[in-house]
Amino acid sequence: MIEKLRNWLPLLPLLLVLAGTYWLDQQVGPLLAQADSSKRHDPDFIVNNFRATALDEQGKPHHRINAHEMRHYPDDDSLHLEQPEIIALTPNRPTLHTTAQTGTTFHRDETILRGDVRIVRAASTAASERVFTTTYLRALPSEDYAETDRPVTMRDAHNLVSAIGMTLDNKTQTIKLLSHVRSEHVAAN
Repeated sequence: MIEKLRNWLPLLPLLLVLAGTYWLDQQVGPLLAQADSSKRHDPDFIVNNFRATALDEQGKPHHRINAHEMRHYPDDDSLHLEQPEIIALTPNRPTLHTTAQTGTTFHRDETILRGDVRIVRAASTAASERVFTTTYLRALPSEDYAETDRPVTMRDAHNLVSAIGMTLDNKTQTIKLLSHVRSEHVAAN
């Protein structure tokens, strides 16, 4: 048995050098890849009962955005809104009051609204109150502009109109229904 140990003894320094090399490689080798949290879509802050007012160039309120809950996502700088409400406050234009189930704001202005979208355009001297309903709306609140390519219904004091697609420009006070427009006149009581 001692004879066998003597035969293996010259290999002992070689095994120590091999173990030392492995240890040294582990010390200077590249670090294991860390999980890249920038690829994750997690909110960095959440605000309940969110309220924000945007001002125009003169410092006057232009529009207000309210939401039951707002979550900010840093990876794409988006805001996710639960039960959003956008209120256009521009003087000399009909007030627009827009609500939905959810919304996502990109680039601090473009807002995509989804689920039971409802726009109420206040009555003016030229037209009665109009209520628009759809399931999807792209809104640009700072431009007083909204559009959809989905089915939309418009109701006012005397008409019920349905269409596919709509643009609403509150600056020029124009509404364009894009296709498959059907109208029904409702008699006054």
